[in-house]
Amino acid sequence: MKVIAAHPGKQHSYRLASALKKNGMLECYVTTIYSKSSSRSGFIRKLMPSQDQKRILARRNPDLEDDEVVTIGSFRGMLEAVIYRLDHGRDLYRFVQRLNADRFGKKLAKLAARRSADAVVLYDSTATACFRELKKHNPEIVRVLDVSIGARPDRKKIYEAEIARSGKEDFRREDSALWNERHMRRHWEELELTDFFLSPSSFVDGSLVRCGVDSSRIYRVPYGANVQSTVTHSAPSAGEPVRFLFVGTANYRKGIPVLLEALRMLPQDAFTVTLTGRYDPDSWYIKEAREMPNVTFTGAVLPAEMKKLYENADVFLLPSFTEGLSLAGVEAMACALPIICTENTGVNDYVREGENGFVIPAGDVEALADRMRWCIAHRGALSSMGAAARDAVRNLTWDKYEKNVTDAIRDMYDRKKGTADE
Repeated sequence: MKVIAAHPGKQHSYRLASALKKNGMLECYVTTIYSKSSSRSGFIRKLMPSQDQKRILARRNPDLEDDEVVTIGSFRGMLEAVIYRLDHGRDLYRFVQRLNADRFGKKLAKLAARRSADAVVLYDSTATACFRELKKHNPEIVRVLDVSIGARPDRKKIYEAEIARSGKEDFRREDSALWNERHMRRHWEELELTDFFLSPSSFVDGSLVRCGVDSSRIYRVPYGANVQSTVTHSAPSAGEPVRFLFVGTANYRKGIPVLLEALRMLPQDAFTVTLTGRYDPDSWYIKEAREMPNVTFTGAVLPAEMKKLYENADVFLLPSFTEGLSLAGVEAMACALPIICTENTGVNDYVREGENGFVIPAGDVEALADRMRWCIAHRGALSSMGAAARDAVRNLTWDKYEKNVTDAIRDMYDRKKGTADE
């Protein structure tokens, strides 16, 4: 079986490519930016800011040989990366991203045909042009969409409910494309063009079903944890504040304004909150949070520093409105942290209520404050809850992912081939 794994960016596509290669299924891995030992785009990279140069040099999968990687539109990919950092409104970035994805997809479809691929795996929001060409010219090639977050039409409904609750319009600014009819038609078309779906969680399963996808076409394949720890957490003493931790981009989708409301309902000397990840210092909710003396923003940190962050916390917070399967949440549980998460995070699949954490409805300020208040009042239980959290995700490894994802793709191919032979 010959499978092409492709992503104009990265996400967990390196893991997929590695899994396919180890199982003798990889035809090639296709992307835009990749650090090959000899690359014609090297001179362009040198013109970019040093921070971006480092990111590009890190775009390399040690499991793959250079001749197993095909790059399409490297210069356009680098330009897109620069625009992402400069265009805070994201409108220009999304326009360029769409153009690049279409060009990438059309060339990828031709490559798949030339190489007589059996299947192509692409990621949500990047597959429309490729799958359109494949369905038209090479319908025998299996079209697989790896869905890394809740489907966008479903996400829009979730956001609209929060806008109605809070009266805040931030979602319309942070994810304005969801209110763009042309953009949304592309997402609906992407779903319709897909043969089978890879989903990391029950939440993503549900979001696809709510968009009309037959559940028999969805294959559940959870991710693994990038960070694990054998540390045993000591419960904070009665005089110490409970240390809450959040990891991720601190924006509205991640529920930061909801968290801010909840914090105001708690005794201020009983807790600290550390938020790790990128944030927009001009956002109203970030400005308000930074004025709170017990809230700390670290900004983005290196992957090597994450383990220490998890080990120096007592409880992990994940108040997101939508995720796929939050890797930060999985890592926190793997590092023995009890978790408070929403039912839209994917991690909720592994939470046993009151035993290793709590699951709350997205956007429910009262519920979040109540669970945080419980953790403060029952700090002695947090250590054993953390141990139970680690046990709950013990089987979420990348080795398991590799087996599950290759088994799923083989089954997809057999099902499509069997249908075609009938």
